[in-house]
Amino acid sequence: MNFEEFSLTLRNGLGYIEVEPTNQELATLFSDIDSDKSGWISYKTYLEFLIAYFGTKSRVRYEIDLNSKI
Repeated sequence: MNFEEFSLTLRNGLGYIEVEPTNQELATLFSDIDSDKSGWISYKTYLEFLIAYFGTKSRVRYEIDLNSKI
């Protein structure tokens, strides 16, 4: 998947929760996960990114869970 497809799918998904990322935010995320800087990432890498950033392994989710128990 290239940056264009990454942006399209992520914007679509985030749109369901009414979040609109900027082009710079998307470019930063893509750059972070495009480890070889080829301009392409595999779907496996994309899914791992989604789990790490938004899924049960997300540090943000972990911090929210901790704060909700206080």
